[in-house]
Amino acid sequence: MELAENQIDVLTLARYLEDSFGDLKGRYSRDHDFRFWLQKTLYYIQCYALIKEGYPLFAENIISFPKGPIIEGLHEKLKETPPSNRIDCLPFLYVDIIAHVLRQYSGDHLSTISHSSLPWNSVDNHSKITIENIKENFGKCQFEREFLEDVAKAVEEAKQREQTMNERFEKMSFNPNNKVTVQY
Repeated sequence: MELAENQIDVLTLARYLEDSFGDLKGRYSRDHDFRFWLQKTLYYIQCYALIKEGYPLFAENIISFPKGPIIEGLHEKLKETPPSNRIDCLPFLYVDIIAHVLRQYSGDHLSTISHSSLPWNSVDNHSKITIENIKENFGKCQFEREFLEDVAKAVEEAKQREQTMNERFEKMSFNPNNKVTVQY
């Protein structure tokens, strides 16, 4: 599948979440529960990207299934493709923040929450949830409004911390004797 600028391969994104949040697997009785969490987290990541960033983060379709939205073909890709090199970070700050926000919920709980989502509710089972549908309807239920606000606030706080760190580093100068001096 051809990726547009600012997009990432969904399998790469899923593997990153598995590596970064694999400790959640121990919380669940079955690997299936973690896969639910992963699918729903990817749905919320895509929704956030569309609403707050203005573009889809990945190219794959989101499909409405009885247990909530899923990423088309991801389950099969995860089974068929062994993990490759570990990905240490992604250039999308909000991916980690969203996963941290959603880690408090089980996959089953996220499935239940997604049932109040207008993008999921507005289509028949096994139908595509379009980008236009998400842009128009995501954020109309209370959970989604709070989710968007919480993530946006956390992203802004992280950016402010990064800016503060950058300002501090600019004030530092390094000398050949490996001593750091800070100018105040």
